[in-house]
Amino acid sequence: MTTMDDRDRDHAPRRWGFIGAGKMATALIQGMIRSGAARPDSIVASDPIEAARTALAEGAGVQVVGTNIEVLQRSDVLV
Repeated sequence: MTTMDDRDRDHAPRRWGFIGAGKMATALIQGMIRSGAARPDSIVASDPIEAARTALAEGAGVQVVGTNIEVLQRSDVLV
């Protein structure tokens, strides 16, 4: 028997949130995108350093924000 939760999980893309936009987050995000596990438009990351946010946004095409609260509010899965 399939529940509504199972259907939602199978059809709705997960929204991924990353606290930090440094080298580790960038590597994970790029791997997720390359493997097809996530689309760039389903990922958001925060970082207090503007240069890190800019590099990630330009390099991976994901959304970046300045606060962790914004990531939390926009994410189903938090890394």
